[in-house]
Amino acid sequence: MAWVEQSGSNHWRVRFRRDDATIGSIPGFRSEKAAQDHANDLESDQRRGTWLDPTGGRTTVEEWLTDWWDALDVDTRTEDNYRSIVRNHITPYWGDTALADITNLKVQAWAKQLRAGRLSPVTVAGFVKLLSQILTDAAEDKLIVANPIRPRRRGRRNHAARIPEKVWAEPAECEVFPLRPPEPVLAHLDDVGARRGGQDRRVRRADHLRPRFSEVVQEVDQP
Repeated sequence: MAWVEQSGSNHWRVRFRRDDATIGSIPGFRSEKAAQDHANDLESDQRRGTWLDPTGGRTTVEEWLTDWWDALDVDTRTEDNYRSIVRNHITPYWGDTALADITNLKVQAWAKQLRAGRLSPVTVAGFVKLLSQILTDAAEDKLIVANPIRPRRRGRRNHAARIPEKVWAEPAECEVFPLRPPEPVLAHLDDVGARRGGQDRRVRRADHLRPRFSEVVQEVDQP
């Protein structure tokens, strides 16, 4: 449920009821119509189940981490590693930032800054992965619409020069060297011809054959 209230001579706000029955407020509208349009959209999203409380996105990373640590279920060694990364790298940079203000570009700029500080790309990727995990959980808790972090775009690709395929021999060069089938093949052809001696067709072999398979064995009519 949402409704509009005037909060000043030329200012209006939208009030709404949360699922826990508490009342929220969205100020800053310069006209009653703008406030009413937003209230209508809010109610429509609530009916579809797609609405997110805008005040949730104003939760800072440090505030969200308090709940996140309580829900984290990993082994002691992994948690100690996470806490070290958060304490030394994530909280100093992102602690006061609202969850809704974190963007993919800001995260990639942070990662670039860390790499410039002589941290290895693998180490920095681990920091980004942990931050992404924190934001994914925030999205699942409906504090933000979605995790904003996306895979890092690569730099310029170095395309290796394509080496042209080598032509081993031209067709005309192949004609210079006649191909003769192995002796066992010729013997087999002779044997086939002998067995067909009483028929009206016989097999003739060529002593020197070129590399055309259609010429290896030819069947010709008897005169």
